[in-house]
Formats: sequence, C-alpha cells, structure tokens
Amino acid sequence: MSRTNSDTQERAIDSAMVAQIRAKMEAINMQLNYRDWFWGGKTLEEVRALLHLPATGEAVGHVNWTAYLNYLKYIKEREVEAANAAMVEAIKWKLTYKGWFLDGKSFKQVRAILGIAEKGDDVDNVNWEIFQNYLKFVKEYAKQFT
Repeated sequence: MSRTNSDTQERAIDSAMVAQIRAKMEAINMQLNYRDWFWGGKTLEEVRALLHLPATGEAVGHVNWTAYLNYLKYIKEREVEAANAAMVEAIKWKLTYKGWFLDGKSFKQVRAILGIAEKGDDVDNVNWEIFQNYLKFVKEYAKQFT
C-alpha cells in the first residue's frame, strides 16, 4: 500500500495535536500540584525541593524555574481571593447588622438569632465574636442619630 501526501499531512497534524494535548495535560497537572502544595501547607523551600531547584541563584536557569514562578503567582492569586472573600464577608455582616438595627431588634433577639445565651458572656459560643462586632456596629451607627 502506498502512502499519499494526505496520509503524511494527517500524521503531521496528529503529532502536532498530540504535542498540544500533552502540553495542556502538563499544565493541568501543574495546576493540580500547585493546589495540593498550597492547601497541603508546603513551604516555599519544600516546593523548591519538589521541583529539584537549587537553593542558590543557579535556580534561574533551571528547567523548573518557570513552574516555581507560576506557583508564586498561584499563591498571590489565592491571597487576593482570600482578601476579597474576607471583604465580602465583612460587608455581608455589616448589612446584616444594619438590618437588625433598622428592624429594631433588641440585643436579646440578636442573641437568640445567633444562638447565644440570653445573659452574660458566652465566649465559648462560635457566634460570640459576631455579637461583639454587632455591639460595636450599634455603638458607631447610633452616633449618626444623636
């Protein structure tokens, strides 16, 4: 059986596609590694060791140097996400506090909503800090009306 030009072209395309697929799979694998290292609490020194990077300045020319830089970028992105999530959480609670205040909820009612004992300090309750923040909010917000 003789090979035609179209057979050769088809094989060339296939090998190019295989190379692209391999590159994408490697990128996905590295993203999974970054996630595992980050959530697993790996230190930067441990990640350098996993990537077989020397601890000195010679690492810049190492084949895994780009992967290390990408991991640093990944860490920065997670830090930004965490900061944004914290801001959203703070805004959510301020809106909740404002709603309770404007609805005229008593401290007793707010304690009940949060599952805190009616009287006294309930410092072991997971919502105690939320209640303390609400008290601070009321103090500051009420100043606008006096």
